Amino acid sequence: MYCTTKRKIADCVKELVRKEEIRKITVQDIMHGTNMSRQSFYYHFQDIYDVLEWIGIHDFMEMDSHTAEQDTGAWVLGLVHVLRADDAFYGRIVREIHWPELLGCIRRLILARTAQIWGGCGREWQSGDTGDWQSGQYLFATSLSYYLMEYVYQKRKIADRQVLQEIQFVTKALERAAACQPRAVCVREAVK
Repeated sequence: MYCTTKRKIADCVKELVRKEEIRKITVQDIMHGTNMSRQSFYYHFQDIYDVLEWIGIHDFMEMDSHTAEQDTGAWVLGLVHVLRADDAFYGRIVREIHWPELLGCIRRLILARTAQIWGGCGREWQSGDTGDWQSGQYLFATSLSYYLMEYVYQKRKIADRQVLQEIQFVTKALERAAACQPRAVCVREAVK
């Protein structure tokens, strides 16, 4: 019931966002669309922006569950496909919400996924380059976040092949860094 209620609220918000400006949507509009009480909304969410973040997280997580074994390029294409599939919704979000706020949410999702993709033990090398690895991941996540926001904002209609070409340099650099793990000894593994 809990997840069903959240999903019902989220679906209603998605429909409303496709039709009107985010700042004009009220909790009352959402509750009218879902036939729920105001208390139901506030039990599950703090505000409309909390719902929007929940929607983004769940849309990307759903896509992510289908691409768990794919490489970085295929995963990024999956993100682009999620955005394309609902461009009216994501387009309005990118046009109406202050980008630094969006950046934090998108970057968190990407950082979580890069930890899965490049896994290992957090890249805590004995050589002391943990900061370099984390900086690389952070740079990748930030760059990809801006790339995705710009992709939606500019309403880009480009082929998958071109998306892959545009992100190829950064993904290859990080994949090479991740592949270096066998040559270094992870601090946690060395302690065992």
